[in-house]
Parts: sequence; structure tokens; C-alpha cells
Amino acid sequence: MLLRAGAYVEGKTSKLTRPIHLSAQCRDPAFLLLLLEYGAEFDSVDSTSSNASHFVAKTAVAPAESLEILLQCGLRLDSKNEDGWMPLHSVAANGDLREPSSQEKMRILVRNTSNIDSHDLKGQTALCKAGKRGDSEAVRTLLELGADPRAVDLSQMRKPLLISRTNFEDCVNQIRQAQIAMSM
Repeated sequence: MLLRAGAYVEGKTSKLTRPIHLSAQCRDPAFLLLLLEYGAEFDSVDSTSSNASHFVAKTAVAPAESLEILLQCGLRLDSKNEDGWMPLHSVAANGDLREPSSQEKMRILVRNTSNIDSHDLKGQTALCKAGKRGDSEAVRTLLELGADPRAVDLSQMRKPLLISRTNFEDCVNQIRQAQIAMSM
């Protein structure tokens, strides 16, 4: 209703977050489509240089369809924010790979990313982020999709306090076994 009345679709918060960024986090991509229909800039960034694809990737409930919509608009899904994170880093660090939507988001991002082993400013890849989080599903999926286990320095991985030791060790073992297999 407000959009039909001429509401401004490019309003922003003090952190430059725009309606398109917030709509990218919704369960229903209809809000994203509506804003795009009314002229929202699909490639706008917030104060951290994150675009809508970063918001979709870091939000577990956001559907993979939202990434497809942004991709069709021409948004590059391998853009980096100020921390050097691509959306792939975000889904590896924040997604729930037990959810089919998160698995599909990861697959879409890998298909449309120039480098699955891209390092952020701390030198971490998406595989490293998933391992540090103790998400064995994400580790398995990234390895299946071609992530290079040699890009992860296991000596730098420390178990975070909130992750069960079993999950963390399972992730480290998966990466270690893949590293050994590649060295043979």
C-alpha cells in the first residue's frame, strides 16, 4: 500500500541498511520481489559493504529462492564485504545445513562464486568457518562441492566454547582426512 502511494524504497538506517537488505532476510521472497518491482537497487550495500546476498546467506530462514532472484537481477554473489566475507563465508558461518534451504543456498553460492576457497581478511575460508562452528554437514557439503581442505590451517582451529567437542572434532577429522587424501 505504501509503495503504491509513492513511498521511497531506498530509505536507509544510520548503518545504511535499506529495505532490500531487510526483505532479503524474510522467509517469503515476495517482499524482495515487491521492492525490486518498485525500483529498489538490488546491488546497494550497507555500512559494512554487505549487499542483499550477504543478508540472505547469513539468515537461516531466508529462502534460497531469494539468492536466485538477486542473481537474475545481475547481482554478483561473490562480492566481499569490509571483512572480506563473501556470502559463501556467511552461509558457512551462520547457516544451518540440516535445513534444505541452507544446503541449497550453499550450492547456489558455490556455483556462482569465482573462488570457493577465497580467504577473508583473517585468512579463513568458508570451509574453515564451517569447521570452527562445528557444522559437520557444512564441512561435508563444502568438501563435496570442491573446497580445498589444504586451504585450512588446522593448527589455527581452536574449539569455540559454545560448540560440543564431538562436533568440532568431527569437523577437524573430516578436513584432516580430506587433506591426507589429497596428499596421496
